[in-house]
Amino acid sequence: MYIHDLASVISFICAAVLLLLALGFTVRAKFSTDLGSALVPALFLNVIWSSVLAWDSHSGWLAPPGHYFLEMARYGGWLLLMWVSLPRNSEDPWLQALPRLMVAIFTILVLTGAAVSAAIDIGLMEHWPTALFAMGGLICAVLVVVAAEQAGRNRSPAAYWAIKHVLTAVGLLASYDIIMFSATYVFGDVPVPLWQGRGFANAIVTIPLAYGIDRLRKSAVEKRVGAAGTFFTTIMLMVGCYLFFVAIIGTYVHSFAGTWGGALEVTVLVGSVSLLVVIALSAEARAIVRVFVQKYFVAQKYDYREEWLRFVRTLDGDGPALDRNDLGVRVLRAMANITGSPDGGLWIHNDNDEFVPVAGRLCGANAPTFENARTENHWVELLTQNNWIMDVDGLLPPGLEREQIPEWLRKNPQVWLVIPLGVSGRMEGLIVLEPPLSNDRMLTWEDLDLLRTAATQSAGSLALQRALDDIGQLQQFEAFNRLVAFLMHDLKNVLAQQQLVVKNFPRFRNNPEFIEDAILTVDNSTQRMARLIEQLKGGSDTPQRRRFRFDEVCRDALRSVSDRSPKPVAVQLPAVSVSGDPDRLRSALVHLLRNAQDATAVDGEVSFHADFIDGMVTIIIADTGEGMTEEFLRDRLFKPFESTKGVMGMGVGAYQAREYIRELGGELQVASRLKVGTRFTLTIPALVTDDIGELALAVH
Repeated sequence: MYIHDLASVISFICAAVLLLLALGFTVRAKFSTDLGSALVPALFLNVIWSSVLAWDSHSGWLAPPGHYFLEMARYGGWLLLMWVSLPRNSEDPWLQALPRLMVAIFTILVLTGAAVSAAIDIGLMEHWPTALFAMGGLICAVLVVVAAEQAGRNRSPAAYWAIKHVLTAVGLLASYDIIMFSATYVFGDVPVPLWQGRGFANAIVTIPLAYGIDRLRKSAVEKRVGAAGTFFTTIMLMVGCYLFFVAIIGTYVHSFAGTWGGALEVTVLVGSVSLLVVIALSAEARAIVRVFVQKYFVAQKYDYREEWLRFVRTLDGDGPALDRNDLGVRVLRAMANITGSPDGGLWIHNDNDEFVPVAGRLCGANAPTFENARTENHWVELLTQNNWIMDVDGLLPPGLEREQIPEWLRKNPQVWLVIPLGVSGRMEGLIVLEPPLSNDRMLTWEDLDLLRTAATQSAGSLALQRALDDIGQLQQFEAFNRLVAFLMHDLKNVLAQQQLVVKNFPRFRNNPEFIEDAILTVDNSTQRMARLIEQLKGGSDTPQRRRFRFDEVCRDALRSVSDRSPKPVAVQLPAVSVSGDPDRLRSALVHLLRNAQDATAVDGEVSFHADFIDGMVTIIIADTGEGMTEEFLRDRLFKPFESTKGVMGMGVGAYQAREYIRELGGELQVASRLKVGTRFTLTIPALVTDDIGELALAVH
């Protein structure tokens, strides 16, 4: 019945090699369409078919039942490809019935082969009928040709352009088999030339098939298949493959078991059928097979791009969330949109290890606040550890008893799903969803995967908002600490004035001018203290601006630093008015002058020069001191709380001086060179020019 020679071996080896290359090309293409994905099992079965026939042509080990089921497995792959390629939206009743007809006929052929094989095993039949082999292959080949023709005829021009080479190649393979199986049925045996050339024909047709695969990869044909149809077809294909391998085992037993062959064949048959029945009756096994088929053979339920964009838009809302509660409302709405749930509730995990209701209809006035205790609320820990989305009426995570679930969850008809929101090992919250309006509570693997991914993203958003809230609190503390530091800096200057008066009192107690100057100093200090207190009461560190004489503030600042050496020399002071706070300007000038004195040796020089040009007052404070590096000028000079004076300095004086000059609408610039000196240049807008004159001051 079958030919075993070198020509057949070479023929089928060529087919196996080229089909394997086509399979590799298809796998690398990573098709997103069902039509492209169906090519993988079809080509894989053809590679197995040609490889087995190549070995059988050499050794002759495959019995007739093995040949029959091998052909059925091969055509099961091609029929699956044709079934996927047929359009589903046609109004033609013949075209609508063709997929079901293909499945029915293929099922009958497989079951018929199984029945004949069983009859031979138990002695009801002596030989495998050649007519069954020929008729089964002929019927399958005709079905493939008819389906290929209908798939091409009922496609749009663009879709036909994408798949015509694949359909043509498969149609040519089936046409060759029609000729071979017809001759086999008529003459009662396989024609030798046709059998020897069958492998070469498959190898040659693989070339246009590969071209068609490449065209399909470049096209945008999106053919989606229903889950039920794909599930049924895949199950039948798997059953066919199962029976094929059972036939191979039976052939091996029949060939090598000797006198025990019949008994062993019956044992193999009974065991195989029993295993198939057990799998068919096992709910768990069926569920595993269903999930496998739905994951890898069925088109996705969701358009993930659209789902994710909608999810992100919902989380984003109308702008940044005000706090975690505001974000919680958006998180609940985004999660409910995925399942079609009308509402629910969100409990957020706080710093007290409590879950607090914050959003949703289920978080009303009587909503409970529960602790994440490992004894009383062990169910929370189990949900988190298993990343389990719990249907309160469905399957529970391992180790969780239904009695452990709180009664307000178990007996509330408005509760459907409980979704933990965890990220990086921390629980950020729990979402409880109400049943969907459609009342469709069946969740597939795709629903669960999408919900888990969205829950992780939601937990990350809540964790980020929690971190932002914590940062906001830290910033408030930082602002308070900065205000205290600035106040301490001003108080230090006031204290320095008072200490100067006390220090000079023993020497000048009988000098009326000293007494008068001391009283003015104390009065100035009390006024500054009073203004500081008013600022604190008013909650603002920015006093009201007023007009004052610029030259008077400069003289006061120079007088305040005259107790130290080197004493600054004022070269010029314009008599102009500016708008602002004279005390803050005086403090800025005093700070810059004292810094210049600290950096300059006693025999050095500190100069103070002021001028009025084009409505701006320019102040230059220069010294011949140590100078500063470019790195210090760039990174540390105006950075708050950075000081070169150790514990004696607050590190805010230069920062305060620059910020206040900018507040006045001016600018502060600095230039410095090591071992040469430093120069500060301040520009301040003036109001009115009163009388510009040069006043050479000797400050004593």
